[in-house]
Amino acid sequence: MKFFDDGRKTLKWYNRNYFYIGTILIIALNILLFAILGNSFEDGIGGGFVWNGVFDISNLLRSFVDVFVHGDWKHVLLNMLCFSFCGVYMERKLGTINFLLLISGFAFLAGIATTA
Repeated sequence: MKFFDDGRKTLKWYNRNYFYIGTILIIALNILLFAILGNSFEDGIGGGFVWNGVFDISNLLRSFVDVFVHGDWKHVLLNMLCFSFCGVYMERKLGTINFLLLISGFAFLAGIATTA
């Protein structure tokens, strides 16, 4: 498949993937967290977003898990359907480890921007 296989990419042990475990892991985590906690993470992480000018580890955790909050089941399933198409392509190009680092970085930046 010429679309997925990039000739400039050097294949190493960490980026030879055809199973896309990173994409599957993120999709499963989103669906599982929504099934357990729903659209309100206040019970799971302890209270709402109250900053009070103090930056501690609980506020950092709240800003990171903010990207896992969805409105309803249609919202989470449509997001994961779109993410599956983009995730498979990006994970094939970047490798699983780089893909998970990129997604974690984007999730952190999006959470910080949302809480700011």
